[in-house]
Amino acid sequence: MKAENLIVDEAFTATTSEAKPGPYVCLSAADTGMGIASKNLEHIFDPFFTTKGIGEGTGLGLATVLGIVRGHGGFVRVNSRVGQGATFQLFLPAVMEAKPAAAPDPEKLPPRADGELILVVDDETAVLQVIEQTLKKHGYRVITANEGTGAMALFAQHQADIKVVVTDMMMPGMDGPALVQALRHLKPRLPILGMTGLAERQA
Repeated sequence: MKAENLIVDEAFTATTSEAKPGPYVCLSAADTGMGIASKNLEHIFDPFFTTKGIGEGTGLGLATVLGIVRGHGGFVRVNSRVGQGATFQLFLPAVMEAKPAAAPDPEKLPPRADGELILVVDDETAVLQVIEQTLKKHGYRVITANEGTGAMALFAQHQADIKVVVTDMMMPGMDGPALVQALRHLKPRLPILGMTGLAERQA
C-alpha cells in the first residue's frame, strides 16, 4: 500500500472515462496473487458479484469502495493479469488549501419523513433496535424481521405500504442476496439497501 500526490492531465483522462484533470491523492494497493480473469474484471464492481463460495463473500466490498470514492469526486483504476497479481489505484481529489468546515445549512437538510413504512432485516437484535429507533426518530414507520423468510412473510402482508427494505447481507437461512433476489422478483422497482458489518475476507 502506498500514497502519493499526482497531477492528472488531459492525456491521462483520455484513457480513463471518469477522470478529470487536476491534483489527486492516489492510494495504491498491489498483490502478487492469481490475478483477475478478463471475463470477471468488468464485473468486479457490480453489487453482489463474487467468485467466492456461498457464505464466503457478499460481493459488496468493491462496490462499496467505488461508491465511497465516487462520492468524493474520485475514480478507481484496476490493472490485473491472470498469474501476475492485481493493482488497485484509488484517486481522490486533493485539496490544496485547508478550509474550515462550513456549518450545515438548515434549509438544505433532508425533509422529515411522513410516516413511510420501512422493512428492516437483521439477525442481530441490537442492530435492529438501533436502526428502528433512528428511523422512527426521523418520522418513519418501521417493521422488523430477524431473517429472510420472516421478512418475506412481512413483505407479503405489507407489500402495498412498504417503501424501502433495509437488509443485512450475512444472515442464517435466507441471507441478504437471496432475499434481494426474491423481493426483486415480486417488486422489481422496490428500493433495497444492503448492509454488512463484515469485511470481505482475503482469498
